[in-house]
Amino acid sequence: MTDEEYIEMCAQKAREEARETLKHSLRPFERVKESFRPVNMSNSKFNKILRLMETEVVR
Repeated sequence: MTDEEYIEMCAQKAREEARETLKHSLRPFERVKESFRPVNMSNSKFNKILRLMETEVVR
């Protein structure tokens, strides 16, 4: 196996894993807000974290 063949094999594996994550694991952010229950975190702490997560990152 050449270096390029190995790199392509690894890239293909990463693409497949990414597709599986997109298909089965990611959910809309609104679902995070809807499913919150104040078991391990207070409402105020959750709201503070939400504000941080909703802030657009500028690069």
